[in-house]
Amino acid sequence: MRWPTIILCVAAAGCRHGFDEGVVGLAPEVTGVMISEDGALVLEDGRYDITPALDGHGYTAAWVEFPPGDRTLQLEIATVAEDGSITVAPRIVELVPEVSWVRLATGTDSYLIVYATPSETILLDVDATGQLLARHTTIGMADSSPQALPDGFVLVYPDADSVRTLRLDARGTPGAVTIVEEAIGTAPNAVNSTRLASGELIIAWSDTRSGSARNRIARVDAAGTVLGPSTLLYDTGQPQGNPLLTTDGADGILAAYDAATTFPQYLMRLSATGTPLWPQPAIVYDYPHYHHTVDVAGSPAGRLGMVWVTGPEQLLENVEIVVLDAAVPDDPVMPQPLLLSDPRYQFCYPELARSANGFGAAFAGDVEGSLGLFIVTVPD
Repeated sequence: MRWPTIILCVAAAGCRHGFDEGVVGLAPEVTGVMISEDGALVLEDGRYDITPALDGHGYTAAWVEFPPGDRTLQLEIATVAEDGSITVAPRIVELVPEVSWVRLATGTDSYLIVYATPSETILLDVDATGQLLARHTTIGMADSSPQALPDGFVLVYPDADSVRTLRLDARGTPGAVTIVEEAIGTAPNAVNSTRLASGELIIAWSDTRSGSARNRIARVDAAGTVLGPSTLLYDTGQPQGNPLLTTDGADGILAAYDAATTFPQYLMRLSATGTPLWPQPAIVYDYPHYHHTVDVAGSPAGRLGMVWVTGPEQLLENVEIVVLDAAVPDDPVMPQPLLLSDPRYQFCYPELARSANGFGAAFAGDVEGSLGLFIVTVPD
């Protein structure tokens, strides 16, 4: 969904919509809250993210918005409890220039917020209340995939025609760079990763050297060393794209991907070295009007959530989620999706996180003159 770059919002600033009020725009059977300010314009398409709260119970989101009556772009952060109530009020982290994307990760005692401007990438380390602990800048990079490490963080990102990692300490200070793979063809539009219980990172991207995209994965150990050559991710000779990874709870991975330019959306369970553990991929959905708006999250025990958006023709409006056990020996049974949004309104670009007791989905939507950011909690 693309929104006008300038939208005149005529709405009075007020409190956030709590779950007890029945949040306008959400499906009536779900628990949710609008965390942006009434009348604000939230920037969608990658300019917000969600991560588990530091205590493991609830979710923290970072996002960029124009407040009502103001054209000053603000980066904000808020924490929402598992019952849908806001436990830490939204607060401004900093005023920002043009923003390309925002990513968020939960560390041992703080959050890492990463956002990019046209010229550089900014690394913010903030505590549980949103207080800034450290601020660093590094080279400009395409959309990255941050992961928490026991002693800090790592950013996985594309750079020209290579895939790289950047190590950060616990306060987000940039350190060593590792080249995971070179000469992958045109720079991928997304690189994703997951961290296994062993400490290994599994990194996925689309390789276009053959003229048709194929997804590949590589292993990187806890010290940042690449473990052997990369391998194709369940190659069938057909185009693939948009790989997403999470753990299966048994030191293997779950990979969601699509057919590069068409539907359906697939899910496959593999070992850390890429060996298929299911006889064939599961089809998550196969809608005639497919959109690349999918995210996944998993628990250490192998509980998987997938969230996506679909809708009639070119409208993005229906946010749906499925939750299932991933560490099964054979094909999983895909449950009936749960609708998170009210189809009378338009929503887009969902992001997903896993807490101790369920999943939290963040998505933007146009409701009653305000392009707001919502978090829905799904108990497991």
